[in-house]
Amino acid sequence: MESFRVLNLFRKMFRPCMGILAAVCMAVTVVATPANCGYTASQTAQMQSVQASLYAKTEGYGFYLDGEFVAASDSAEDIRSALQSITSVLAEVYGAPEGEHSLQNDVAIIEGVYEGDDFSDEKELLSLLGDKGSSFDFTVKNVYGAPINSSLSLITKQYVSADTPIAHGEVVQTTDALAVGETVLVKEGTDGVRFERYANTYINGVLTENVLECSVVTAEPVDSLLWQGTEQGASLMCAEKMMLPYDGIVTSWYGYRTLFGRTDLHNGIDFAGLNGSCYGDDIHAVADGIVTYADWHGNYGLKVVIDHGNGISSLYSHCSKITVSVGDAVLAGETVAKIGNTGRVTGSHLHFGVLVNGVECNPEPYLDWTSYKGIHK
Repeated sequence: MESFRVLNLFRKMFRPCMGILAAVCMAVTVVATPANCGYTASQTAQMQSVQASLYAKTEGYGFYLDGEFVAASDSAEDIRSALQSITSVLAEVYGAPEGEHSLQNDVAIIEGVYEGDDFSDEKELLSLLGDKGSSFDFTVKNVYGAPINSSLSLITKQYVSADTPIAHGEVVQTTDALAVGETVLVKEGTDGVRFERYANTYINGVLTENVLECSVVTAEPVDSLLWQGTEQGASLMCAEKMMLPYDGIVTSWYGYRTLFGRTDLHNGIDFAGLNGSCYGDDIHAVADGIVTYADWHGNYGLKVVIDHGNGISSLYSHCSKITVSVGDAVLAGETVAKIGNTGRVTGSHLHFGVLVNGVECNPEPYLDWTSYKGIHK
């Protein structure tokens, strides 16, 4: 086998002369005998077998780079493994970023019949492609040692995803519920989010292409709301009618009534539970506004007053708990207190009132009764 390796190397170095060399070797083999050459019959037969194998055609897989033959292998997988290894080497040589690495060259693996000296193992193939172990040679050679007219080039595909913020805006509403020059931040805005995915292409470690593949808004921005006081500010009320402060039934309407042995003007509307106790239930702001009172007030007990602009305010009393403070900006439907029985009462309920320029009046025409579940008078 040692004589085979030597002769095979010799053939790769001097392939153009192989035809003449083969003729000479065959002639010598025919003329030579064990007696006149000093070889035994067994050695002579072995040499003849080696010579014949050099010209044998063997099935295998040819590796071609940019259309030029490089080498053959018994296994297509060995060629692919060598290509994967050389790709990793190139990634280090060029300092390529993390991503999907591959050769930019035209690579072909073709099954066929090849001569014996066309074959190389995986380690030899790596050497032909430039990997010398501790160094790298940018010259690609074929199995016979001749350079081919191609150089290896590495392409790297990298996919980058990121969430990009979408700035929120600001909405300013004017109101005479605030003094001139006063402002209140009613609602904090939130930025939106846009998901973006980019495909980056690197050639030999250098970025050559940056393509936006996907852009989707995953969260819409929400504008902040700011109220600003003016002399001629508009009402903060978003609708002509106020919403109901509590989803219950009316137990006492606006007007005169006799209570505790005396007849007085009941200057509001009392709400109680629709199906039983209402103690601790939420009380809702009937419209957007600024809290101007949030404390104890005599017979009213715990009381909240909200200014809605244009001289209109709403009143909520007999509360068990207040959840807002003076100066707070509240939106329609926001919880401002809990129903209770503080002050002068006969049981848990909400006393609701409407003030126009500071004077309590009948709240009934100011409220939207379309959602009311009780019997309207």
